[in-house]
Amino acid sequence: MSARARTLAPYESSATLARRPVRSKRIALASLLRLVLLAAGACIVIASLRAAASVLAPVVAALFLALVIASPFPWLARRMPRPAAAVTLALSCMAVLVALGVMVGRWFAEIEVLYEAHAERLSTLPELGRRLASEYNLELPESLEAGAWIVDASGTAVALAAGAVSTILFMGFILAEMWGLPRKLRAVLGPRSERLALVARVIQSIKEYFRLKTLASAATGLITGAACAAMDVPLPGLWGFVAFALNYIPTIGSVVAAIPPVLLAALTLGWEHASVLALVYLAVNLVIGGWLEPKLLGDRTGLSPLVVLVSLAFWGWVWGPIGLLLAVPMTVVLKAVMDQTEELYPFALLIGSAKDVEARAKTFRDTLSGSLRAEDVLGRPPAPTGGVESR
Repeated sequence: MSARARTLAPYESSATLARRPVRSKRIALASLLRLVLLAAGACIVIASLRAAASVLAPVVAALFLALVIASPFPWLARRMPRPAAAVTLALSCMAVLVALGVMVGRWFAEIEVLYEAHAERLSTLPELGRRLASEYNLELPESLEAGAWIVDASGTAVALAAGAVSTILFMGFILAEMWGLPRKLRAVLGPRSERLALVARVIQSIKEYFRLKTLASAATGLITGAACAAMDVPLPGLWGFVAFALNYIPTIGSVVAAIPPVLLAALTLGWEHASVLALVYLAVNLVIGGWLEPKLLGDRTGLSPLVVLVSLAFWGWVWGPIGLLLAVPMTVVLKAVMDQTEELYPFALLIGSAKDVEARAKTFRDTLSGSLRAEDVLGRPPAPTGGVESR
């Protein structure tokens, strides 16, 4: 440093110190303004998602289902021509849908016969409910007929069936367009774009999540259905399918799936059989939900358990039952977007699991030590280009 630079250094430092509070206030105000704008944008997006739930929910569900159904296509394409693989996959999906439709029709017929057989016992339930309500000072609906819940359940089933039909239609069109989607993404984002790599990673993680979740749900449905059949509980196939479907809802789905068969066992077989069946459901949930699923899934989602519960409540409020099924995949996609946005990156760390945060911290320490390049840091957005480089 020259003599003139050493002479002017104290004065320059004083001027810099004088300007520092003003600059800090401007930075704080700018950060606060960005947060306010982000919060306002989030409120607008949430309101739009809730208002357009009847359209967006089936489309998003169809997109996720298409990703899962298209997963076996590369395996089939390696063993047969691509057109034959596409036809085989389409015929397999149609066969599964036809078989499911036949089974649903048979289950509804058996439910009607079961209701007629136990109509007398069911007619006593409203009076029992009124007595319990008067004893414990509870309020019940004015209309409490024996078959009212069946009417409500039928209306819900019709609404779900209509949503399922629209989802299947959307899924068919998405599958027809999916084969050209990689070319379109490469044309829009570039063949070596970081965003294209991010989309590929998110799609792969969602496929892996649904594949492992399907294995765990199939095991849950088979075991519970077999237990219902062994104990002569009516409609064992229906309860196995319900356990399979609701197991896609983390934490609470398997609990909800146990309620109808246990109550039906209490109605038709007695409380002793119902207690045994409840213990079977509890054991299955502890073994598969508490041990096998965490072992299979591990920390692939990168979400903390609390965030999973909050996402269930949020997406269930926004999109209803479909939101409950898509809560974890949608939150995984949202976290991936936060990872690549500088302003939202701290929120991605907050909703991440402890192992995910520890992995990021270890990667950051490796970067500082020089054993890992800065661009290999997990989830960090690319550094902005431009400006004067340090020599």
